[in-house]
Amino acid sequence: MTYKRKKRAVSQLLNSKSISSRKSTICDEIDYILGKLVLEVTANEDIDLATYLKYFTLRCSVFLMYGLHLDCFGKDHALCDEIIRNESEIIRLRSPISNIEDSVTLLRYFPKLTNAHKAVECGQTRNGYMNELYARFQEGAKDGNDNNDCTNSFVGQLLAQRGSKRLSEAEIYSICLTFISAGLDNTPLNLNYLLGILSQPVIGQMYQSKAIHNILDNCSGDVVVAWEQSGEANFENAYVHVLVLETLRHFTVLPLSLPRTTTKPFLHGDVIIPANTHLFLNAYAANNDEEHFESPLEFWPERWLDERGQSNFAAKINQHFSFGAGSRMCSGSSFALYEMYVFMVKFLLLFEVHPPDSKLMITDPFANNGNGRATSFEPRSHHVKLIRRQLLSPNEDKIRDVALRI
Repeated sequence: MTYKRKKRAVSQLLNSKSISSRKSTICDEIDYILGKLVLEVTANEDIDLATYLKYFTLRCSVFLMYGLHLDCFGKDHALCDEIIRNESEIIRLRSPISNIEDSVTLLRYFPKLTNAHKAVECGQTRNGYMNELYARFQEGAKDGNDNNDCTNSFVGQLLAQRGSKRLSEAEIYSICLTFISAGLDNTPLNLNYLLGILSQPVIGQMYQSKAIHNILDNCSGDVVVAWEQSGEANFENAYVHVLVLETLRHFTVLPLSLPRTTTKPFLHGDVIIPANTHLFLNAYAANNDEEHFESPLEFWPERWLDERGQSNFAAKINQHFSFGAGSRMCSGSSFALYEMYVFMVKFLLLFEVHPPDSKLMITDPFANNGNGRATSFEPRSHHVKLIRRQLLSPNEDKIRDVALRI
């Protein structure tokens, strides 16, 4: 019952109407992180974008959840790094193949020989920063102003509910930590992988050329209009959208998805699956099924285009399982798609991505995985080379000012 209550609450927080009302917030966070890159990136130098992307995702999650702006590059630097580092450790500990005590029951009585002590430490660390964020939220919400960022945050909305819709403090806490951790497990890794694809010799430039021409064609070549309208996320005629879809399919950041437990026995073929059985969706295998995808091991964005050259996402949404499927499909899937799409449009308006002098990304997700025992792919560190895009527009200086306005 508590799962259904939380699922219903999260679905309401992340429905299309809610996302639409918060588009400006997400766009502001994208502008902020891109503004940092514009200031800090030096031409002809390699850069690892992973930290920037994690800061972007974390800032989005914390602001939407609590109404707080984290200064990831300043006074909150240590807090942000602690959250990112600890959440990464937790997702490793949740892996079905990293904890031997899950299979050898006797070891559960000797926690010092297993990961149990580390799990306790991670839990204590998580409680520390979650309590810190909630305390800041309470301080910010004190004035009770309806226009207050904290009051209008997801936590503010959940606390304002009455009657049967009102969640317990434990349920709200669970939603908060899920929202913080889920984004860090998915969005920055997918964005980093896509940027690594765009840094590949020859094909990277081809994908970028198609994307930037498509972006400008939809805005009559006006760069500023393209920038300002990116938040509308018109997926139907957007090459960036199919780049994101193919990244989700090809990379499949959670290859085994997350485990589920059956609540009652059911028949699968000729086999009865009993209740309380742990099941895993092999999302990577589903996303690389030759019966559904031609040349599945190839990164090929055009597979998502219809005969008119438009994004055919609606017809093919059930053909990739990176967000799961069914009633337990990730409630934040639309939110994550929106974040990735708008980020990439604005990123490509500002930068060209080129092959680095060293540490070019390995495109095979398994060959590039730095931790084969983790729940998610953990790509090895890679570099890209960024060059400021020289767009033929009289508004070129204006768009750079837009990126730096926060």
